[in-house]
Amino acid sequence: METPKGLCEEMTKAFMEAGEQLNNEQRSSTCFKLMLFSEVQEEFEQLQLENDKLKNQNKRLKEQK
Repeated sequence: METPKGLCEEMTKAFMEAGEQLNNEQRSSTCFKLMLFSEVQEEFEQLQLENDKLKNQNKRLKEQK
């Protein structure tokens, strides 16, 4: 499964390569999608950190039992 960061990087690269061939509507739509993917990427990374913290906390609690 591809990470949001990888998808965002691929979309950015494709956008840069196709930039001259896109009309204004396509360019705007692609920029909007890139912005959304970027936000999703940030949220995904934050949730991963929170998940890791909770896993560690759960592990410590199990060890205390």
